[in-house]
Amino acid sequence: MGLSFFNADEDLLNGANPMRTFHDGRLGGGYEQLLYIANDDPTLYYTGLQISLISAGGYDEEGEYGSSGWSFKFHYGQRRPNEAEWDTIRSGETVELPDIGTTDTADTSTMMPVWVRVYVPGNIGAQYRTGYTLKIDGYPKLLGT
Repeated sequence: MGLSFFNADEDLLNGANPMRTFHDGRLGGGYEQLLYIANDDPTLYYTGLQISLISAGGYDEEGEYGSSGWSFKFHYGQRRPNEAEWDTIRSGETVELPDIGTTDTADTSTMMPVWVRVYVPGNIGAQYRTGYTLKIDGYPKLLGT
């Protein structure tokens, strides 16, 4: 229980139902997806929230676009960012979110919107990539504290 990611259909994203992106490897380009974060624990509220990307297996460890040229960007808000807004976000940069709930109430009904953009360079062969994880960091606090 606690914080979880959901897709735009409000389906839980987890190991059995992961986030997926689709790209034209010949042309390259970005794939944008709206995700939501929600709290399902009625005894907790959260402060200091941020989302970051964890890369396993040595993918993209070198610089903003890694060794492969792929990029991963996050943007908080319901409205889809335009190209100029995406350009101001560095690949791999964490995004900060508002608190979920307060000392008086655990908010278990709000779905906080976060856009994720995955960009791939052109002229790459077909591949199935795994080893990326979205991580939510924050401070869970008991109600009344």
